[in-house]
Amino acid sequence: MARRQRTRAVAAGTAVSVAALCAAWVPALGQEGDGGLLFTLGLSTTLSASDNADLDPVSAGDTFLSETTLSFGLESITRTQALRFSLSDTFRTGDGPGAPATAGFRGTNADLSYERFVANSRFNLSARLNTRDLNADVSDEDIEDSDDLIVDNGTLTTTRLGFGLETGLEAPFGTELSLSQFRRKYSGTTDPDLEDSRRLTGNVALIFRPDPMTETRLAYTHTEYVAEDVQGTERTTRSLAVSARRQLDPNTAITGSLGWTEITETWTAVPLTLPADSGFTASLGYSRGLPAGNFSAELSRDVTSAGGRTDISATRAFEFPAGTVEITLGATKPDASSLQPTGRIALSRALPDQRFSVALSSNISVNSDSV
Repeated sequence: MARRQRTRAVAAGTAVSVAALCAAWVPALGQEGDGGLLFTLGLSTTLSASDNADLDPVSAGDTFLSETTLSFGLESITRTQALRFSLSDTFRTGDGPGAPATAGFRGTNADLSYERFVANSRFNLSARLNTRDLNADVSDEDIEDSDDLIVDNGTLTTTRLGFGLETGLEAPFGTELSLSQFRRKYSGTTDPDLEDSRRLTGNVALIFRPDPMTETRLAYTHTEYVAEDVQGTERTTRSLAVSARRQLDPNTAITGSLGWTEITETWTAVPLTLPADSGFTASLGYSRGLPAGNFSAELSRDVTSAGGRTDISATRAFEFPAGTVEITLGATKPDASSLQPTGRIALSRALPDQRFSVALSSNISVNSDSV
């Protein structure tokens, strides 16, 4: 399906950017070991020039862009609780294709989290607001979510709300309860396929620890997804699974799970109920710490809204005094497709006053339209 996931191929054009970054910070005010407040204030400026900002087959012209980000942060951490808050916005101005039509702020980004430990239990609340330009450069967040690989003008605003409660953290028996909501809202876009959506997820788990080296859990997850598209998509996902983790020695652990997933989808605008996707899920994993890094391998069977899939992967990470190297090789076999190779190579290098990193990866994912 040809849609908004069109990537910006490097072969389509070249880009040269010059960036200058400066940061100002306010030292801790009354920071103590038991819960003083830490305030931070940041300022960063980026200047860029590109001969093909949108990486089109034929360049629409040169683009010059200036982005200045202002940020504020607050943090308070004690032995029993932690509060973190951050707020930022970016002022953008420029000229050429991809530059804002008028100078102004992009939109607020805010992040709030609160965590508290009491009576062998943990309680947490979180809220996040993120605003991004759809015609900006591809970021790490885009790679993690294929639905964000969008070529269009306008703005995407996402909001996340979360609640969690864990009991019996150090006891033979424990429980987990979590509830989260995620919303996507588009503005100023031209692509009719960019629809607003929301996802509500609840999870409950019973945990049993027969000994310090073993943990088993029985978990149920329920997800409701609603999209404001032409079909009026409503999708419900129910999953029940039992899993276990066993620490064989201080450096070696194995994990496994077995469960059942059912996905039902309805188009309310038609109306039409599509055939359900359901089946067993399973996984088996192994990890071992090594003198200069670690090794891990996993084999899994999952059920998605695009059908069943089987994944296998192996990762070797090397840790050096000045950096890390991580290599992952694997393959994915969707039920309705052939075997697809996956993998990742990542290099990180620490320098006296900065860090350099580069990564190349290939992954198979399912978007919100079950593709």
